[in-house]
Amino acid sequence: MTNSYGLYKNTKVNGDYLGYFKPIDIPFSNTDIIINVAKEFEHRPRKLANELYGEPELYWIFRYFNKEKIQDPIFDLVEGISIVIPEKSRLLSYFERIKNGYIFRWS
Repeated sequence: MTNSYGLYKNTKVNGDYLGYFKPIDIPFSNTDIIINVAKEFEHRPRKLANELYGEPELYWIFRYFNKEKIQDPIFDLVEGISIVIPEKSRLLSYFERIKNGYIFRWS
């Protein structure tokens, strides 16, 4: 089963297996923020996601918004790297809209 904030949010679950991957689409925005990763978050994307969003399961967001810099969400998250992150309220409202059926979900 997928969690409320997972990368596989739009992917159907068929019994014990995930169906075909249906990607989510979170667009970039002018409210996105650029941060420099601090030493305490180096190789710790779940800790950074928890600090920024209150949800460690959102660690994949760093890769999603920084594909040119982050291939591996753990080992490429190093001290001093500048990354783009979505604003917390915008990101969480995106998932809330999916939950309430306002954003198209693949059938």
